[in-house]
Amino acid sequence: MLLALNLFEYRRRRSVSPARVILRKLLMPCIQFVPMWQLRTRLWQVCGANIHSSVWIARTALLDEDAPELITIEEGVRVSYGVMLITHSDLDKEVGPIHIGQQAWIGAGAVILPGVSIGAYSVVGAAALVNKDVPTDVRVAGVPARVIKNAGVPKEWIHITDDNYETLAGIQPAQDGQAAPPVASVGGQNGSA
Repeated sequence: MLLALNLFEYRRRRSVSPARVILRKLLMPCIQFVPMWQLRTRLWQVCGANIHSSVWIARTALLDEDAPELITIEEGVRVSYGVMLITHSDLDKEVGPIHIGQQAWIGAGAVILPGVSIGAYSVVGAAALVNKDVPTDVRVAGVPARVIKNAGVPKEWIHITDDNYETLAGIQPAQDGQAAPPVASVGGQNGSA
């Protein structure tokens, strides 16, 4: 776990101008209404969070408005709907940074508590409560979150594009003038229930 500090001491020592604090209080509640993810990411950066420009953050994800400068999210991370990144605790009067490594995926409704570091390529399950560090390349789930298995996700799956989608999905592209082979549906073979 990353170092946790006393909340009041942190507020006294940090060098954030009153104008930036006011900007955060006005801007942060409005970010969820911004339709473009690239603009949402940029607005979180303006509010002080250290977020790579390739990070996708869902509209309903909440980043702690009291100390967003303690949030670091590396390249290619996906933060799903309803996720909360909390850098301070009013109950314990502590504050701590949150670090999310590259290509990690935070599932819907997960809560990341102060002082937690999530390793690169890790997957946090939906509605998980992460109160301890998550190693690199694992899946965690539960309350509190526990490692359920090594992620073992091929790295090329992380960046699915139009160019590699058919290959990754196991679909054979159609040959010159021939129809593509049928794909079995969930209900049974080739659409039968």
